[in-house]
Amino acid sequence: MALVLALLAVAFIAWQIHPVVVVLAVACVLLIVYGRSLLQRFALFAGYFLCGFILFIGAGLILVVPVEKEYPLVAKVIAVLLFVVLCLLVPGLLAMRPRRAIMAS
Repeated sequence: MALVLALLAVAFIAWQIHPVVVVLAVACVLLIVYGRSLLQRFALFAGYFLCGFILFIGAGLILVVPVEKEYPLVAKVIAVLLFVVLCLLVPGLLAMRPRRAIMAS
């Protein structure tokens, strides 16, 4: 609850300066609260995002190109769904999963 109140207060104060400052202020508060683990999760997300983007390009070529000529709207919907799933949803879930301790055999 304290984090939410701090974020709201910082966002309100930063909004008085400029809307872009809100993003920077919220990022600073999150870095202060979560520290190193937040940066590690962002790094994991970036890596998974790049892998998902490569899959998105491959799946897009396979699924969207044949459909695009006859049904352009359907092709756009498929492309957006592929991007959301492969580049945002899956990397986000993978980056936020809890780490398991490595057990020696």
